[in-house]
Parts: sequence; structure tokens; C-alpha cells
Amino acid sequence: MPLRLNQVANVSNSSRDDKSTSWINGRASVIIAVRKQPGTNTAKVADQVKDAIRSLRYAMPPGVSFGKVADSADIVRESIAEVNRTLFITIGLVVFVIYAFLGTTSSTIIASATIPVSILVSFIAMRLLGYSVDMFSMMGITLSVGFIVDDAIVMIENIVRHREICKTRLQAALDGASEVGFTIVSMTVSLVAVFLPILFLNGVLGRLLREFAVTISVSILLSGIAALTLTPMLCSRFLTSREHTQNRFQKYSERMYMALESTYRRSLNAVLRHRRATIGVSMA
Repeated sequence: MPLRLNQVANVSNSSRDDKSTSWINGRASVIIAVRKQPGTNTAKVADQVKDAIRSLRYAMPPGVSFGKVADSADIVRESIAEVNRTLFITIGLVVFVIYAFLGTTSSTIIASATIPVSILVSFIAMRLLGYSVDMFSMMGITLSVGFIVDDAIVMIENIVRHREICKTRLQAALDGASEVGFTIVSMTVSLVAVFLPILFLNGVLGRLLREFAVTISVSILLSGIAALTLTPMLCSRFLTSREHTQNRFQKYSERMYMALESTYRRSLNAVLRHRRATIGVSMA
């Protein structure tokens, strides 16, 4: 006697899987997961999926609604926004430190002018290289802010030194730039050389850090070029001499700087008087 399936089980002609059901906010739902391909932009894929859902919304029967359960693009956008906030805080702190030590508004503005120029051209270079704005590239730009102003500060300080011996702004800019030009080139090249080995890393680590290394190297190179061209030009037009009797903050910063300079002079004299002991301590 044949044994039929309906004798031992409940059989129905349906494609519905009643063994696994998804519930969202108390309603039976169907979850569709969209995963991006390697190398694609997470936020761009998420935007394209949302556009497709909006186009399907009007074609669905009444009672069918769409909702978002999870979106990894939100995490990416929040991370980029956090890096952007860190970047602006870093720029603000760098500008404050420049003003505290240079002592004049004109010097601070001239030194700070290299920051947006270098960052803007770095984004252009990223676009030409096909890099996307991600955590690693933004981290490279954020870290490069401190390196960007180094060359400009060295250039401004030397030009100010010539300005204080009664030279015109143009002559002080020409003489100061000619004296420290090679120094700025060597500083820039040495900083870039620190990050170049990252380009030769293999494996996943090399792929992850390559954009970081290239971005920060491009920013540093551009800051060196700006310090050799833009900074002397601005100094020849807008640089003013140090003013020791301006506001209370400048008076306080000047006293702090003089105290640090005096302490350094005494320590330097002590080191030069005991050269053998200094060499011994350095070797130890």
C-alpha cells in the first residue's frame, strides 16, 4: 500500500516560509539586506538604495510600507563628521598657538593662510588620484595641519628678524626667504621621508594606510611650496613689526616668551660649559 505525504504531514501549495518570520514594531515584515561590493563607497551605495526604494514606493499596493532597520552609511557619516570637527578644533588650536608665540595679528594671519591653501589643494590631489574622503584620508589631513604651519613659521620668523633691523617689507622678505629656503626644503623632504615607507607596505595594512600616507605627504609638500612662495609674498605686503604694547594678552604672551627664552639661555650656557658631561649623558 503506498504511503502518501499528506498522511504523515500537512502539505500546502505555497512559497511562503512559515518557519522564519521577521517582526518590526509588532508587524510581520520582510527584510532585504543590500551589501556593497569591495571598493565601492558605502554612503553612495546607501543613497542609491534609498533612491530605488523611493521609486518603488508608489508602485507597491496599499498597506505595504518601507522602513530602515540598519544603515552602515550612518556610522560612516558620523565618523567623517567627527573627524571634521576634530580638524576644525585642530586648526583653531594651531592658530591660537601661532598667535601666542608670534605676537602679532599679521604674522598669525600669514602663517594661517597656508592651512586652507594646503588642505584645498590636497583635496584636489585626492580627486585626481581617485581617493575618496574616508577615515584614513581625513586623518592624514588632520595630522598634517601641525606640519603645514612649521615651514611658514620658520619663514616668518626669519623675515621678521630682517624687518626689525629697519629693512623694508619687500627687502626683508627677499633676504629672509633666500636665507631659509634650503632649510625649508630639507624640513619638508625629511617629513615626507617619514611617511614614504608606508607606501611599500604589503597586504591589508598597506592597502589601508596607503591613502593616509599619500594624503599627508601631499599636504606637507604643498605646505613647503606655500612657505617658499605664498608666505614671503604676504610678508612683503602685510607684515607688521612686533608690537609689545598692544593688548593684555600680547603683553602676557611676550612676558612668557621672554621667560622661556631666559631659561633656555641659562640652560644652553650650562650645557656649553660642561660639554663632556653633555656628550656622556647623550650617549647614555
